[in-house]
Amino acid sequence: MQYVKDIIALEEDENDPMHPDLVIANWPQDKDLTQQYVECMEKDNLYKDIYTRARDGEKILTIQYKDKFWYILKRATWKLVIPTGLKIRSRLVQEHLLQLTHTYTGHGGLDRTSQELTSKYYWQNSYSDS
Repeated sequence: MQYVKDIIALEEDENDPMHPDLVIANWPQDKDLTQQYVECMEKDNLYKDIYTRARDGEKILTIQYKDKFWYILKRATWKLVIPTGLKIRSRLVQEHLLQLTHTYTGHGGLDRTSQELTSKYYWQNSYSDS
């Protein structure tokens, strides 16, 4: 899904042999967006406790905390967790991802869009949003 990854600046992490399929956010270059991600995670009622535990160094088998971003292992794939309220250019990241993925799949419908989207990203109710 190169097009969507380009838009929100994601890239594969070739330097992590333990997690070759872990997608790393290239957002650290954008300090405002990184800070907004952290703030949204710390306020998110669903994610804040586990995010804080992972940030503070607690080892959790299905959680990866890297460069202030949180990844969750779901169905044998690492997915970037998107917190509630995270915005790019005043629009929710989830909306950006849905629109871009729908376009990327050639307007492939709910199932195809959802499958493509949820292969790299995770948020609360992500399937029902697509």
